[in-house]
Amino acid sequence: MEDIKDIKEIIKRINKLPPMPEVVNKILHMAEAPTISAKEVIEVVKYDQNITANVLRLCNSSYYSLYREVSSLSDAVVLLGNQTLYNMILASFCAGYLGKKNKGYELEKGQLWEHSVSCALLSKEIAKRVGYENEQLAYSTGLTHDSGKLVLDKFMAEEFKDVMEKLGRQNIEFNQIEEDILGITHAQAGAMLTERWKFPKEIVNAIRYHHTPEEAEGNSKVVDIVHVADALAAMFGFGSGIDGLAYRFSEKSLKNLGLAPRELYELAPVLINEIKKAKDLLELR
Repeated sequence: MEDIKDIKEIIKRINKLPPMPEVVNKILHMAEAPTISAKEVIEVVKYDQNITANVLRLCNSSYYSLYREVSSLSDAVVLLGNQTLYNMILASFCAGYLGKKNKGYELEKGQLWEHSVSCALLSKEIAKRVGYENEQLAYSTGLTHDSGKLVLDKFMAEEFKDVMEKLGRQNIEFNQIEEDILGITHAQAGAMLTERWKFPKEIVNAIRYHHTPEEAEGNSKVVDIVHVADALAAMFGFGSGIDGLAYRFSEKSLKNLGLAPRELYELAPVLINEIKKAKDLLELR
């Protein structure tokens, strides 16, 4: 049963979390456009010394093995492309939030980030395969889809015994366990958090419905993409945690996207290689 006190505490926690840096917020809103110009990316990032320094460090790492040193953001765009630079900025920022241990979900340090990056990479690849017009939006949504776990982690840890009891005795989805115990799911909490952070509405909507795509209103293609990507990332064993496979997979989402099961399993080898590179890149080993 919903506990009003818990809900109030959860809302308090959302309000206490630090705001999204303005630069990252602007980068996210760029994803609303199907194409992103190099000039736009540079104009947004160039005044943030920390992000600029981090981008240059990553560009000059062995991960990219570029033929010459990158000394400016303009060089980075020329050598890497604006979409790669966009992904790099967003992933490196999110590593700071998502790289921590989440006791309430039995996720060790780096596992939530690993799962989120897996979902982002799969979302982008699925978007490409199904002809979705905005791969960047799919990537951004996949990367941030589990942000609600940052909010609920403390409360889930406090109710861990009850969570395990329900998980062991009842054949129900994990989001139902969250709702039964806390009165809110991590998908709902993530939507509340990202609304506070002023994320694009389409990303907020996809975060809210990524476990219940049938409930999504309007154009729900990105919801279907992230739902399938999230399930695949868990099936492939990337940062699944306590909730892992305790969710229903929507066959309707698969049908909406026009994907056959065999096409999904073809993504595993590519994903494994990309995740290893990303972990090395951001030193989350």
